[in-house]
Amino acid sequence: MSTQSQNAAEQSKKCPKCKEDIQLSANKCKHCGADLRNWFVRHKIITGILILFVIGLFGSAMDKGGTKPIQSQSPTSSSTQTTKTPKPTPKPAEPAVIKITADQLYSEYEANEVAADNAYKGKILEVSGKIDNIAKDILDNPYITLKTQVMFGSVQCFLKDSEQSKAATLKKGQNIVVRGKGSGQTLGNVMIMDCEIIQ
Repeated sequence: MSTQSQNAAEQSKKCPKCKEDIQLSANKCKHCGADLRNWFVRHKIITGILILFVIGLFGSAMDKGGTKPIQSQSPTSSSTQTTKTPKPTPKPAEPAVIKITADQLYSEYEANEVAADNAYKGKILEVSGKIDNIAKDILDNPYITLKTQVMFGSVQCFLKDSEQSKAATLKKGQNIVVRGKGSGQTLGNVMIMDCEIIQ
């Protein structure tokens, strides 16, 4: 073997999927298209999601701990309450739905995250766009990402469990509309939680 061939062999590796020779520094197999980056690089947003999830649980527990009024402290006596006709409880108004494209939503977060959070975080969003990826996180939660004009940024939509059967029929590049709750920006992606597939 010549020195040049030996150097080439030392700078190559075998693709774990198709076993073909590829460059040692390659992130993607040129033969089969397999993603060769390690798991942490491919799932860099997972840690951020878990942190948000824990913070959300902690905040919810704090809200439930001390905000309920104590019934025994009410100044109204029980005898007075029985003589009054209870008023029917009005139905809560349906939350307003904000319709927006994935590219527009991402652009607004890139321009000013604080202003975008004020406008969209915690709100019901109906986001339209083209599917970039369909996958599950390490907790087996299904999600889809919608393309934006930024190469390494997307709108990531975590689906409700009831939407798994619909998710199984989706394809990359397909236009879609999802509805869910805005959850801010994490590690470069704009997050939408509890999503339903509208069309």
